[in-house]
Amino acid sequence: MAVASQRVAISQAASTTTANLLNGTNLQYFGLATVMTIWAALYLAAAHDTFALSWSRGAEFGTVVPAGSIINNNPNGPQQLNDLIGEFALPAGANLVLAVTSDATVGTHTGAFAFGLKS
Repeated sequence: MAVASQRVAISQAASTTTANLLNGTNLQYFGLATVMTIWAALYLAAAHDTFALSWSRGAEFGTVVPAGSIINNNPNGPQQLNDLIGEFALPAGANLVLAVTSDATVGTHTGAFAFGLKS
């Protein structure tokens, strides 16, 4: 069983949507079936940003985390206990899409997603 982890930073303006935060990262495509644990946090205390995580594989599609899910606020970044989103099984050959939408809170919305992978 291989175990790996990676963080992906969020940095976008207020009232902005990033269609796929994982685009161009090594987390975008999975050749093997895997179990992914996700943590997420924003550094901007007043923000109520949302996200969605889905996968596709040819004509197959799946929702991992539904649209409109709130990203926790934590000035220290994603923490193991407080900012856990969940643990999810992903099929082999999955193309992941992580859409992030920032609310209208003024300022640059920064934070991070942390991923733990087991295959």
